Amino acid sequence: MLTHARVLTFLVSATCALVCAPLFIYADTVTVNFENPPYSLGTINAQNGWSSTGAAGSGCAVYDHAVASSLGTSGFGSQSLRVSNAVTSGCFGDQTFSKPLTDAVGETGAGAGSFPIGTLQRHFETEFDIASAVPGAQQTGLIMSVSPDRGDGSRMTYLRFEDQANGIHVFFDDVQGTGNPANFVEMDIATLLRTSVHHIKITFDAVDGPSNDIVKVSIDGAVVHVGTSWENYYRFDSESSAEQNVRAVRSVLFRSGGTAAPTNAGKGFLVDNLSLVSGGAAAPSVATVTVHPSDMATSFPDVTSNPTKWFFYNDETDVIDNTLGSFVTGPSTPPLGTGSVQISVLGTQRRNLATYQFSGKKLGDITMLKYSTYNPSAGNGGSVNRSAYLNFNVDFNGSDVFQRRLVFVPNQNGTVTQNNWKEWDALQNGNAKWSYSGSTWPVTSTGPDAGLSGVSGTTLRTWNQILADYPNVRIRVTDSWLGMRVGEPYADGYTENLDKFVFGTASTVTTFDFDPTPPITNVFVHLFKFIDGVLATAASANNSAFNIIAVMSSISPPLTGTVFTLGPSSSPAPYQATSQAIPIGGLFAGLEFTGDTVVGADCNAGKPFAALGYSSGNTLADAQGQAPATGITLLGSLANDKSVIIWNKTCAPSLVTGTLQIVKIVSGAADTTFNFTGSAGSFSITTSGGFGNKMINLAPGNYSVSETAPSGYTMTSNTCTSVAVVANQTATCYITNASGAGYAQGSYYAQASYYSQASYYGQGTYYSQGSYDGGGGSGLPPGYAQGSYYSQGTYYSQATYYGQGAYYAQASYYSQGSYCGAGGCSGASSGDKSAQLASVLVALEGGLRKLLDLIH
Repeated sequence: MLTHARVLTFLVSATCALVCAPLFIYADTVTVNFENPPYSLGTINAQNGWSSTGAAGSGCAVYDHAVASSLGTSGFGSQSLRVSNAVTSGCFGDQTFSKPLTDAVGETGAGAGSFPIGTLQRHFETEFDIASAVPGAQQTGLIMSVSPDRGDGSRMTYLRFEDQANGIHVFFDDVQGTGNPANFVEMDIATLLRTSVHHIKITFDAVDGPSNDIVKVSIDGAVVHVGTSWENYYRFDSESSAEQNVRAVRSVLFRSGGTAAPTNAGKGFLVDNLSLVSGGAAAPSVATVTVHPSDMATSFPDVTSNPTKWFFYNDETDVIDNTLGSFVTGPSTPPLGTGSVQISVLGTQRRNLATYQFSGKKLGDITMLKYSTYNPSAGNGGSVNRSAYLNFNVDFNGSDVFQRRLVFVPNQNGTVTQNNWKEWDALQNGNAKWSYSGSTWPVTSTGPDAGLSGVSGTTLRTWNQILADYPNVRIRVTDSWLGMRVGEPYADGYTENLDKFVFGTASTVTTFDFDPTPPITNVFVHLFKFIDGVLATAASANNSAFNIIAVMSSISPPLTGTVFTLGPSSSPAPYQATSQAIPIGGLFAGLEFTGDTVVGADCNAGKPFAALGYSSGNTLADAQGQAPATGITLLGSLANDKSVIIWNKTCAPSLVTGTLQIVKIVSGAADTTFNFTGSAGSFSITTSGGFGNKMINLAPGNYSVSETAPSGYTMTSNTCTSVAVVANQTATCYITNASGAGYAQGSYYAQASYYSQASYYGQGTYYSQGSYDGGGGSGLPPGYAQGSYYSQGTYYSQATYYGQGAYYAQASYYSQGSYCGAGGCSGASSGDKSAQLASVLVALEGGLRKLLDLIH
């Protein structure tokens, strides 16, 4: 239910914490707010360093890109850059490029094309605000891409904004791997409200060598994705053979490609408050990745698709086999986390904990290379000098053919001790000693060993010596195997524990923590509000909030009652919520509250939304695949997290009406039919036993009813004059008739009239003073006091609906007297949300009791 801000993740990671953010010194800055001066309305081409030759009529197409009115968008001033895809093409260099930086950003030797690059920097940032030019509606087919670029379409990274039915989707593309053709990987990283302005930030750190640039995307102040650049496309894809080199970045490209959407002409996206920054190399970001058994690769195809995974490798048979090692708690106190990886071998077996994720890393760029071992004495009868050693496939000259391995052996760099954890630094400021698995070291023409041949591979060379001898030395690209081996060349079997592997460069330091899968003690239920088949947004829900009443418990009572509010500001994301921790084996039950003005049982309830039901599954995708079911959502014996969708549909707006009730009373004559006219319409009422009535639904307003009395009947009273009809309420008026001249002095209406003291119900009796029969018959029970249908604003005076407090006390739904009555939910004012939610719980008490019956 990734909200709109998402967390930084690594493919092999169950846990990844970003510890520190890069800091750098600015070298060059460009800021643009599109105001006049210096920008004028119309094409931005040639204005203050901008290029947009297509929009100016000199390119592949005349694009709908221009400086235009900001349309009152908050924070945008009076002018903004407006971009739509009403016209598109497959061209690049004629699209819209920002004013460039003087000091570009790129790796050493980055291609500048025909552009000046100033003093080459390593860190680039661009920030801008984006809004829809039509915030109240979807612009079908609207697409715009934004890319840091050198000024001719040589993009080094890429964002795309698409206006879809449920909001503006943001896509990120990068190149992961070194294949030809390049493997562009696209991810949908966020969905934005089209009714809001959003702040976008892209940072790009250029690091020498392949597969190591860092791109971060932040939206509204939160990092939503971390990936890499397009450097490997320019390095390895034959499509770039004319210029097989990474590109410098000095500008931002706003492009309209793909399928044109002519209906978006004059609309599209508004962009403002743009800035570009270049600066020195960023300090490394520091992250910890926890690897659990479920994160391990299971085959070479698995590694190929996810090269950042670790795996257990049999170096004797060249097979990935995850039975060769295990994740254990301890031993002792591991250097990180609660556990470690344990590998046991017999004889000269060769077993490894390995990964392919450091493809093409230049040894000169590696700033940290460490790992920790634990060598227990129990069961290890051989030499105490044995310890797991580090090795990787090496490429000395950039040819990327197999050239065997470089090997770091702990006992050649220090003393191995048993029954304690020890960290091995495989660099030691360049002084760590390494051997070569080939028979002799390759001959080199540089460094301290220049010209030497026949040097045995077992001859140790320091890290700095290797860098000097082989300036281009790197971890192999296409077979980038790196592992920690337990076993041969030691002659007899032993057991080793491994943990805390650290790999660092100038830009990133990553520590890998190997831990067993933690026992699950609690699970969570994730709630999602779907309207008309898709996740709700503020726009689709009219900014409404929906209340979900729930109970949760462990295996046995007591139950915990909670109300979840799913709305535009709900947590962890709009229209999403997460339950409290529920113990394994516990239960969750819930239903949507339909007692307010938002959701009805169906569209006949006259509310904007109707309840369709609920679906659930282990994941959101599972829940989406289930048809909604009505009734209470009941999830019992929970063993893992669950996702629940509360489905609604939008109801067509209905006319809000009130009701006028006309009561007809006759006396002293036979029942008959009476005809009426007036602003409430024409109708008739036939009496029975002297009484009749008519209910008419009317739009709110004032209405009058007239009667032409039939022969032999005299109208004695008509209160149906200018009667106020209020929405969702019933107004009642009365028309009475009698035979002939009526009754006087002791008749049916004696002295005090039928309506004494202007009240239909006076002084507690059904008919005031005189009884129904005029002289002393019995009146109906009290209950309507002092001339008011609702005495002093209460529905039931004194007698209560729920105990001593009134159901509607003193004209307020929630005031003074509580909804719950004596002892519960008391003392809250109408503005107290907690009291309202508590009242909801009470109002649904009967439903919850039924729920408990189901549970037990």
